[in-house]
Formats: sequence, structure tokens, C-alpha cells
Amino acid sequence: MKLIHCADLHLDSSFFTHFTVGQARERNMELLNNFQRLVEYGQNIGVSGILIAGDMFDSNQVSAFTKSTVLEIIRSYPDISFFYLEGNHDAKSYIKQSSRLPDNLYLFGENWKTYHLKEVAISGAELTGENGGFLGETLRLREEQTNIVMLHGMVTEYQLANGEYILPLSSFRRKGIDYMALGHIHTYGKERLDSRGIYCYSGCLEGRGFDECGEKGFVLLDISEDTGEVETTFIPFAKRKMYQISVEVSGCITSLEMSRRIGEAIRLTDAKEEDCVLVKLIGRLDVMCEKNLLYLQKEYEESFYFIEIMDETQFAVDYAEFMVEESLRGEFVRLVQEGELTQEEKAEIIRCGILALSGEEFTG
Repeated sequence: MKLIHCADLHLDSSFFTHFTVGQARERNMELLNNFQRLVEYGQNIGVSGILIAGDMFDSNQVSAFTKSTVLEIIRSYPDISFFYLEGNHDAKSYIKQSSRLPDNLYLFGENWKTYHLKEVAISGAELTGENGGFLGETLRLREEQTNIVMLHGMVTEYQLANGEYILPLSSFRRKGIDYMALGHIHTYGKERLDSRGIYCYSGCLEGRGFDECGEKGFVLLDISEDTGEVETTFIPFAKRKMYQISVEVSGCITSLEMSRRIGEAIRLTDAKEEDCVLVKLIGRLDVMCEKNLLYLQKEYEESFYFIEIMDETQFAVDYAEFMVEESLRGEFVRLVQEGELTQEEKAEIIRCGILALSGEEFTG
């Protein structure tokens, strides 16, 4: 029997940190479309069920279109059973309050609930601030069956004094768990729980920001009907990948030199034109260098769905060289150097002042 484990779809995300309003709308439609692509993929390979381990939605501000589309997608695949566990971002009870739920959608609550899908038992409970500390202690499973447990939270070795959505692994060991399907962490990860079972974060289905770089997708479970053994495979599935690239530009004097270094750094990745790229310029530059971020942005914006050039460089100022000058420029540098500013602030003021005194246009 095959199952899909996914989590953290975060439908109806804002996407306003980096993207334009138009791109934000498009990305949200892509997230929703990815869910449908996931279900179609499952149908094509004959999965019996899809486990959604929390945070299907990003907040309680869910559009009627998104809600109705999700329910209609589920309803359109009656041969697949959907098991949905709410997470910390989900609009609480948003789906549960729907007047007509699909017959193939199975929900959970704050106490353990178990469904049986052929020879597999699927148990889940939704964490709250009150129940997280003792959920493991109240879990009862039959050792002779294949047991999947769904939860949404952060695993720790032992229970912490404070903190919501904490899952102490010590309380889930030796419970007869074969596979613990987790949500909350947006990066795929699989570890052994005990001698019998494993716990696994599927990660998010699609990266939404540059804190979610790398492969994103879901986990495919293949459960032996003879032995009940669970085999897992991570399936990359994102429509667009997120890349954050640091580019060392120390020693560059012109924007063209910086552009070449950006190009070299990008070529070392497998970033494609449908992807999103954040380039961070780092290093120390001569105060007299020519740096034009608009030029750099325009140079690459046609190469990717989204690219942003972020300047994190610092200017190096040879104060000794300027301060011995018997000129207006030298006097300007001496005055700035005597001021009560940070070295970074002084360097930027000196750069702008020197370029202005030279009749040059200066840009950020």
C-alpha cells in the first residue's frame, strides 16, 4: 500500500516580503495548484491515502475560493482517503465548520483519534498549549498492526518547561510506532525514533521565502502487505526553487566586475529561469568604487522568475591617505573622521561626499 505524507502547504500566504502584488497572487495560485498536482500524482501511482500533517493554510484569513477549491479537489478523488491534522498556522476549525465535508476527508481533534486504512492504523492528535506534555503518555497502539502517528510540532528529546507545539520524543518511544508523520519544520528530515520506528518531517511542498531554500516536496510511503514494513522516499515536487547566494565582491572597482562575479556564483548552482534568487553582495570595497545596484538588478532580472540584489558590503577607507591632502576633500574627510559615528556610517558619508565633490552620481 502506498501513502503520501505532506505538510505545511501554507495556502493563502501573503508573499509580500519580496514579491510584487502580482507575483504574490500568482505564487498563491501556484501553491494551490501544487496541491492538486500532488493529488493527481498520488492518483496516477495508486496511493490509498494522503496524510496532511498540519498548516494546510497560512492563517485564519482564508479566501472562500481557496477553501472551496481544496474541498472540491479532495471530493474529486474518492478513491484516495485524506487525513488532515490542523497545525499552529491553520485557521482553527475552518474546514471543520464547513457545512458539507467530502466523505473521504478524515479529521482529528485534541485527543487521539485512530482510523484504519486496510491493514494500517493512522492515529493523530492536534497539539494545544495544554495537551502537548502528555499526548505521548496517553497514546495506545496495538503492537501487531502497522501504526502511523500524525503530529504537528517541534521534536525535542524531553518535555520542556514552556513552549507550545513541543513533541518530547522520549514519551513516544516503545509505543509501537512504525512511522511518525510530522509537520511544522519546513525542511525534509528523517530520523530513527526507536528500534521499531522512524519519525519524519516531509518539509513544505513549496518554498515561499529565502529562508526555505533547497529541495521541497513530500514523502512517499510504501508499506508491505506481508510484513508491514514501511519504506520511504522523498519526492522533490516544488514548481520553483529558492536560492540564496552570497557573492564576495571585495576588490571590485566597477559594477561590471561585480556583475561578472554574480554570474560566476549563479553558474555554480542549478538555478533555472523559473526559480527565485536572492543575491547578497558581501566583502569590503574601496570607497571610490562604482557600485550601481539598479544596473546589477536589470542585468539579471530577465534570467529568473524573481531576483533581488541585496547589498551587505562595507566600504574600506584609507583615512591616512585622505587626511594628508591639503584640499577640500581632505578637509571633508578630517571633519567626518572627528565625528561621533560608527566606522560604517563614516565610510558611507565619506563615499557620498567624495563622489559629490568629484561631480559623480552616486547610487546605493
